[in-house]
Parts: sequence; structure tokens; C-alpha cells
Amino acid sequence: MKYEAISRLTKKFSVVKMCEILGVKRQNYYRWIRQERKNKEKHIKELSIINKIEEIFNDSDKTNGYRAIKKEVEEKGISLSEYKVRKIMRENGFYPETTTKYKPSHNGKTDGKYYSNRLKQKFKTNKPNQVWVGDITYIKTSIGCGV
Repeated sequence: MKYEAISRLTKKFSVVKMCEILGVKRQNYYRWIRQERKNKEKHIKELSIINKIEEIFNDSDKTNGYRAIKKEVEEKGISLSEYKVRKIMRENGFYPETTTKYKPSHNGKTDGKYYSNRLKQKFKTNKPNQVWVGDITYIKTSIGCGV
């Protein structure tokens, strides 16, 4: 607190006088100044790493987890631990969005077969376009998703 006051008022008053009045050693004030500069440089470096991680995360359509992001960050020449990447992602809200594959279910309403098997595995025909077969079980319907 005292050091901050001294740094703000250096243009109006001498550092020596302010240190005397506040009862602080001059060398400690200058040590604090050096530490503040180091902290600012570290903060700027952290922000650039966060921006790169965010860029990689957004380029992956928000699906990459910390392992994949760590790999890409290392390819860009930045060495980070998995823990550091996880921490940055957690603190900045970079949570991967997972998509679940649709699995049709019958919810006990039927035995899983909606239509009878009319072909009975006899796929050979006399002429083209006599029999058409398809599988659309991946499409959500009111029967399949239990609505």
C-alpha cells in the first residue's frame, strides 16, 4: 500500500523524502518496483497463452479437450503441462461440448421391430426397382425417442 502511494506520487515528491516519511527503505521500494514489472510481464505472457488456447479451442468447434489442446500448443512452440492447460481452460470456461450419437430405443413399447420382414432375406429380384430396402433407425421419431 505504501509502495503504491510512493509510485503514484513520484512526479510531485521525491522518492527519498516519501520513503523517510512513510518509514520504508528505499531499496525495498525499488525491489517492489522491479517485482511489479516482472508481474506485469508474466501477466502479459499468461494472456497471450490464454488467447492461443482460446483460438485453438474455437478452431476445433469447441470440441477439443485439454490433451488435444496441449498437443497443438506444443506444436506452436509453447511448452505447457497438462495441468496448466486444464487450469487455464477451467478458469476461462473452455469446456468441450460433447455430442452424443443417437441410439434408437423402443422404450419397451415394441420388440424393436416396427414393421414385419417382408423380404425374409431374399434380396434377389427378376427386374430392377422391384424391391427397395433402407435403414432409417438413426432418425429420431416420436416412437423412437419416447415422446
